[in-house]
Amino acid sequence: MIIRLWSAAILLTLPIAISACAPVDAVTKRNTFGQPPAYVDGYSTGCGSGYVASGHPYASAGKDVSRYLSDPVYKTGWDDGFATCKGQYDSIGNSLRR
Repeated sequence: MIIRLWSAAILLTLPIAISACAPVDAVTKRNTFGQPPAYVDGYSTGCGSGYVASGHPYASAGKDVSRYLSDPVYKTGWDDGFATCKGQYDSIGNSLRR
């Protein structure tokens, strides 16, 4: 019975864990379809930074500070990417700790 529960838990969390390992570019393409290039650039760097903030071991952080301060579209993309990817990775960590 215990083995069956562990198997079910692994099968339920495996797709979530695998999606967390998806490259930032794949996440960006999925979440920014149809957005302007400045938004996509911001989302991509914000997403990587969100993963880093959550402790992802292979992500890289970045922010073009001057662009962030001067381009509201880039800023919105960066903020959205950071929040989305940090939230996703935090959620996975919380699920695995239970």
